[in-house]
Amino acid sequence: MPDHFTFGSTIRASSSLSNIELGRQLHANVVKLEYGSHSIAQNALIAMYTKFGQISEASIVFSRTKTRDLISWSSIIAGSSQLGYGLEALCFLKEMLFMGVCQPNGSIFGSVLSACGSLLQPEYGRQIHGMSLKFGLGRDTVTGCSLSDMYAKCGFLGSAKTAFFQIDQPDLVSWNAIIAGFAYAGDVNVAMSIFRQMRHLELTPDDITIRSSLCACIAPDTLFHGKQLHSYIIKMAFDFDVLVCNTLLSMYGRCLDLFDAFRVFNDIRYYADLVSWNAILTVCMQHNLAGEVFTLFKLLLDSKIKPDHVTLANLAFQKGAPETFNGGLRAPLELSKIYLLRAFYGTYWVEF
Repeated sequence: MPDHFTFGSTIRASSSLSNIELGRQLHANVVKLEYGSHSIAQNALIAMYTKFGQISEASIVFSRTKTRDLISWSSIIAGSSQLGYGLEALCFLKEMLFMGVCQPNGSIFGSVLSACGSLLQPEYGRQIHGMSLKFGLGRDTVTGCSLSDMYAKCGFLGSAKTAFFQIDQPDLVSWNAIIAGFAYAGDVNVAMSIFRQMRHLELTPDDITIRSSLCACIAPDTLFHGKQLHSYIIKMAFDFDVLVCNTLLSMYGRCLDLFDAFRVFNDIRYYADLVSWNAILTVCMQHNLAGEVFTLFKLLLDSKIKPDHVTLANLAFQKGAPETFNGGLRAPLELSKIYLLRAFYGTYWVEF
């Protein structure tokens, strides 16, 4: 007969297979065979339900767990934070501290600080910061990374930078997080400064580093930095990475550099995905290039990639769209039926 160790392993396997129905069946067997009091099976269930976005079911399992260990608390707090239930994550931490059975670790503080950043609640974040110092985790990599990200999202860029450089041994994930934080805040100068410092320390940026840095380039006056990153992309052979190229294309669009946007798109055209096509269509829409929009749309259809609502929105909001939309193409609402896309508000021709 299977025991709680067997159920724990099998539940984790169902989670890896993205099979929630199998997980629910295993949950029913855990209850039936009265293994619900064992933390191994319960922790696996909490992790499974949070992975599938079922936070209410995860909370029910957690509430029925008799022996809550550090893994139990970490799973429910991390799951709540990742699924956008930031206040619930804070409440779970408060409950954990009140019970006094377990001491929070860097992973738990990291999850709660991420929740504070998502909630844009720096006052909560400062309290958690002080608490992490009390528990001796001020230089912990996970805590420091999340702390820096939280301050950056809340607009406290000086505190974000200070928190990052207090980390004992920042890893690549930490560097990526601080760059992404400053990119989110729109401070391209600091983001690029950190990128250069990272390279000076002979750390090799990955695709996430580059994409985060490109996201900091949001206006024509940041185009110089974007072109520097483009040169680095070519040097390090990231120009064959479609995700990096999509971000690069979008950067040129934001910086109103139509020529280089088309140059990037033409380089990746034969392995472009829908995001690539939508990005170049958006650039054309921003420049009111209706003819190019519809020409590109024809090429998109020829490539056998199915458009989505973003594609159709780019078509819908073009001056003179009904006159230009010829050559056997149908209006967006008709296309949405063909591709079984859900109707959405705004997909229609607008008279200017």
